Amino acid sequence: MSEKGEAPRELERGGRSLWPILGVLAAVLGGAALLRACLAEEPTTGQSGLASASAATELPPRCSQPSEPFVVGEAGKELAEDADPMLTPFAVVVGRAIHVDSGFVVPTLSEGDGGSVANLVRIDEKTGAGSLIKLARMRGDLDPPALAATGNGDEVLVAWLEPNASSRSVRLAKINGTQVTKGAELPEGRDDSLALDIAAGRGRGVVVWDMTEGDKSSVILASFESTDLSSVPFSRRMTPKDVDADSPRIVATEDGFFLVYLVHGGELQRESFASKPPPPEPTPTPKKRSKSKGAKNTKPKEDVPASDEVDESQGGESIGRAWVYAMPLDGTGAQRSEALRISPEESTVAGFDAALGEDGALVVAYRDDDAPTGGAAGGPLQVVRVTAGGSIEKYATPEDEAVEGIPSLLPGWLSLSTLRGPDVLARVGSNGLPKETPQIEPSLGTGEPIAAGGNLLLLAEPKGRAMRFFSMRCLDENPVAAVTSAAASSSAKAPSLDD
Repeated sequence: MSEKGEAPRELERGGRSLWPILGVLAAVLGGAALLRACLAEEPTTGQSGLASASAATELPPRCSQPSEPFVVGEAGKELAEDADPMLTPFAVVVGRAIHVDSGFVVPTLSEGDGGSVANLVRIDEKTGAGSLIKLARMRGDLDPPALAATGNGDEVLVAWLEPNASSRSVRLAKINGTQVTKGAELPEGRDDSLALDIAAGRGRGVVVWDMTEGDKSSVILASFESTDLSSVPFSRRMTPKDVDADSPRIVATEDGFFLVYLVHGGELQRESFASKPPPPEPTPTPKKRSKSKGAKNTKPKEDVPASDEVDESQGGESIGRAWVYAMPLDGTGAQRSEALRISPEESTVAGFDAALGEDGALVVAYRDDDAPTGGAAGGPLQVVRVTAGGSIEKYATPEDEAVEGIPSLLPGWLSLSTLRGPDVLARVGSNGLPKETPQIEPSLGTGEPIAAGGNLLLLAEPKGRAMRFFSMRCLDENPVAAVTSAAASSSAKAPSLDD
């Protein structure tokens, strides 16, 4: 051991001290560090992109301040360690939520009372606290109820399907606070479709569904006074019998309604077999006489392909055309003018959503997907704005930027749920069209936006066999997009006197 203050023996080699050499190295390294610091403070034009990218990683998340979650279902049952929460079946099914004066209302279908129970979940906008209102015990494989805000405080109109003898019926109800007032039952029929929607206008409500007759489906509508749900005079078919229409949505306007639905066309082959000449008949081979009378042909028979197999090399499966139509209605639910086709003639609409823009125009968002099985790659996203006069304005994502999932139009927002991670989110302008490019929003996590009120989003997140509901406050502009736009502007060539 060396004495205190004496240089360690390891730093001496051959009688010569290494301290001067280390001093020179420290000076060199210190100068390099100083140079890097100066370059970081004043980045050159070529480094501005890297500086912006580094700054973007330190930006605040677009959506933050999550409220305390309100949990519905069996929260105690956790998933296995290797289970994917996005692909695991859970016991709570969520319908289309709405925003009212005090917060959000969410229709759910969950297990209880020895079967399924339809409930309404109320989420307070300020505190995030929740409460549960039981509507009815459900029998059979049905969907959550449909909701519509009447505009009278927290009052809500509700419609749901329930079994009735050998068929089904549409049950109406009104919710005011925690009081449930059930109304009339309307015969719905018996088919595979569970499509149902409801809207509230000026003193009247309208409920729509579809019904199959033969090989085609029709859209049915019933109108009633929202102050008295005990009696509904009649229901009527809104689409011709020779038109195959289903999946209706009803949107209330200032003085009437818009009925939006899908119309299905004929199937189209990817490659027409009829246009091809039939293959030539094979030339029969003459039979040879056996050398002995009792000899038999022991050559095995060739396998004959089944005639019902799909030959994908010759075109594969057929695809069906599907278009979105919008029909203007008056305040009583009667047709006001001819239905307008929203999507192009070559459309193969996979799913859509409809809402009313701030300026009173109808907004329809849909995804066009020509894959016969709804391919995982997705298709272009289309958003169409239709005014009362019939003029159309469109927004579309580039064809090389395919999206997946069914779009959801929330007040002021557009979202698409995905199975690959966080959902896609975009801010919507007063005209109802996106004012920014829809892109994945990591700050949402595994929550799915189901309702909005201003900059407050309500999210639903599956947790085991339960569902968590919580709200998040989101910035009006995407911070990363804002920084990218500012960097692009600053890197542009500055004007000079010679220009």
